[in-house]
Formats: sequence, structure tokens, C-alpha cells
Amino acid sequence: MEEQIERLRKDFHDDENKLRKQYEEECRLLEEHMEKEIAMEKTYMENCTEIEIGKLKEEVESKIDTLNKNRYQSLSTNETASDGENNEVMEKNRGRIDQELARDREIFEQQCKERRQRFEDQMKILLAAADQKRIETLKREIVPLVKANGMIRITDETLLETRYRLKFTRNAVKSGQSWALYRAQFQDKQVVCRVTVLSKIPNEIRMNLDHSTKCQRFLCEKQRQSDSNYFVQLHEIFSTEQKIYVIQNEFDSMTLLNVVQQQQQQQHQPRRQSSQRSATTIINYDEEDVRKWLRQLCDAMNFMHSMAIAHLNLRLDNIIFDERRNIRLIGLSRTFCYFNLDQEKFIKASRVSPSIFYDHLPAECFEGEFDPCRADVWSFGLLIYEMETHVNPRKQALTKDKSRASRTSLKKNIDRREFKNPTFDFDKIRNQSLRQSVRLMLDNQSACTRPTFSEIRSNEYFQSQQQ
Repeated sequence: MEEQIERLRKDFHDDENKLRKQYEEECRLLEEHMEKEIAMEKTYMENCTEIEIGKLKEEVESKIDTLNKNRYQSLSTNETASDGENNEVMEKNRGRIDQELARDREIFEQQCKERRQRFEDQMKILLAAADQKRIETLKREIVPLVKANGMIRITDETLLETRYRLKFTRNAVKSGQSWALYRAQFQDKQVVCRVTVLSKIPNEIRMNLDHSTKCQRFLCEKQRQSDSNYFVQLHEIFSTEQKIYVIQNEFDSMTLLNVVQQQQQQQHQPRRQSSQRSATTIINYDEEDVRKWLRQLCDAMNFMHSMAIAHLNLRLDNIIFDERRNIRLIGLSRTFCYFNLDQEKFIKASRVSPSIFYDHLPAECFEGEFDPCRADVWSFGLLIYEMETHVNPRKQALTKDKSRASRTSLKKNIDRREFKNPTFDFDKIRNQSLRQSVRLMLDNQSACTRPTFSEIRSNEYFQSQQQ
């Protein structure tokens, strides 16, 4: 009897396991089917919008041709009239044609606006379905971030050496407007220490420091667990009332900005004498190096965004190299988690004040709450544009204004339209596939139409080895 019961129990467990596996497989297939449906619907909506706008353009062009023909016919019928009458008729015809053209142009722009709005509404509905699945995943993944430690606050700088065994060199390896980088020793390990003066950074950054510290700790721990190398490993972060001390593994202070500037100088001075070489390491690169670096950078940003964390400080001088010439992301002091675990929803970042600290962010960041994920995409597009063309329209505007007058005029320049919406010459980007992708990233008309990093990564430029 017991053997029969045991056999029945075993059969029951086997059936239960089979049903569970069958259920999990059906759920997986259903999720894949749902993702394919969302992607197909998104593509369909984009194609429909492009077709409708194309038809509207053809209609407007047809109307303009008709009006021009009528204009010439009107002029030919009045050739026999006197010069005064001819001029009067011509003025009337010109005024009537200008009015009709203005009216047609206004109708066309309104119809385009309505179609774009309908497309965006449809996209929000489609994205809401995809977001719900992502929310369930983030509810499990984000818990360590919420529980992560912030900065270790100390009252006296001498405690860094006496209690925490941090000693750094007197001379800075590199420095900026609000920070300096030192080589140091932390608990018998060779490290680098970035010291930031709080009074020299904007209030928005100071208010977000504790949150960004948690994000930085969380990202480094996730990196360790996933066996990836996107960021420089973090040891500790200390803070006093005046300064922040960020202690990380040793790294070369050479940034991607330095590399791009060196390449530009070599192009202008191709015959430099060996005796005139700088002591700084020179990294020469070609198209394949650029492709590799952008691919690695795209993977790093995709890694961050998969956990709903935005970088918000993506620029050439926040990208460094390891010993194998692979890139690493630094500058994580402005990271922002755009998923609220308590409310179980995605949130927007607060408006930032226009300043040189945010010259890498899109225009919507200066106007109100903004989507930090799409802001990173715009910054990535600006970074690529500067790498490919050696030109940054915003930096040009600031440099031009600096040479003109004082910091007061510089601040006025930041509020101008040309700074918020800079003009780009996309034809300077030689690779056609990359040019099209950058054009989409730098779209200022609607942030939601910018591609995600996973979509950017699927672009043929990042896939192929030769163009």
C-alpha cells in the first residue's frame, strides 16, 4: 500500500513539474509574441505617418503648381493693358497667391502636427504595454539600490588619513573648474581620488549627490555580478561640508576628448618633429576604433538604462581607456534612477538651470521636467557628432561669447535660442548609416521619437565591420 501511495505521489510531482514547465514555456512564447506585435505595430505606425506626410507634401506642391500656372495665365491675359493696369493686376495676383500659399502652408503644418500627435498617442499606448513587463522586473532589481549606502559623512578631513587610511599626493594629476584628480593610497591599495568642491557645482547636482552615490554603488555592484567592465570600480565615497572624495581603482587620466583633440592637431600639423612630441600618451585611431568605442559606449548605456538609471553626464571628457584601449564610463555624479519603487512607475527628472555644466543636454531639460533616458540619447548623438566632425556647436557659441565679454554675457548666451537648439551640419558625417542615426538622436522636435540605445545598437553601423 505504501509503495502504491509513493508511486502515486511521484507521478503527481512529475505531472506537476511537466505542467509548470509547459506553463512557463507558454508564458515565454506569449511574451515573445507580444514583443513582436509591439515592434510590428510601432513600425506600421511610423510607416503610416511617413506616407500621410508624403501625401500632404504632394498635395501642397500640386496646389502651388496650380497657383503658379494661374498666375502666369492671369499675367498673359493682361499683356495688352497699360503699364499701370498691368502693375495693378500683378500686385493683386501676387497678393492673392501669397495669401493662398500662406493658408495652404498653415493647413499643411496643422495636419502634420495632428498626425504627429496621433502617432505619439499610439506610441504611448504601445509603450505602456511594454513598460508593464519592465516594471515587474525592476521591482525586483531596484531593491538593492534603494537599500544602498550613500556617502560616508565626516566632520574633519584629517579623519580620512587617521581613520580610513587615505593618503593622496600633493600635486593633482588633472583638474577642472570644480574638481581635481589625485593619485592616492587607500587601505594599502593604489587608487585615484577625485575631489570635488561643492561650492563650485550647481545646486541641482548638490541636491542629487546622495541619490547619485547610491546609483554609483549599485551600478558597480551589478557590474561585478554580471562580470562586465563598463565603469571604473568604486572603493568608497566620503563627504564633508565643503568637498566630496570619490575613491576608485587606478586609471589613466587620458579621456576620449584628449584623443579627439590630439587627432585634430595631428591633422593640422602632420609633420611634427619627434623632438617636439608631448610627454602625454598619444592614441591614434581609425574608423574601426571609433566603431568599437561607440559600440562599447552604447552597450554601457544600455546596461544602465536596463536598470532605469540615466547617466545625464555623457560627454567626451567622461570616457577613459583601459590598458587594452577599451572605454570606461566615469562622471557618475549626476546619475538618476527614473523608476520610483514605491509608486511602481517611471518618473521624469527635474528641470536644470541653463549653464556650462549642462551644455551636453537637450533643450527640453532647460524648460521643465524631462525624460532622462531620451536626454542621454541626445547627449550620445552630440558626442558622436563631435567625434566625427571635431565641432561642437554649443562649445563654439560659448567660446565665441567668452571672447566677447564677461561671464554675465555668457549666461545670456545660454538663454538664447541658438544655444538651446544648435544647428548641425550632418553632411560632415561621412558614414551614411551613422549620419541617419545621429540625425534621429539629435531630434529636438519630439524627445519620444528619439531611438533607445537598444535600437541604436541594432543600427547597421554598429553591426558591420566594413562599410
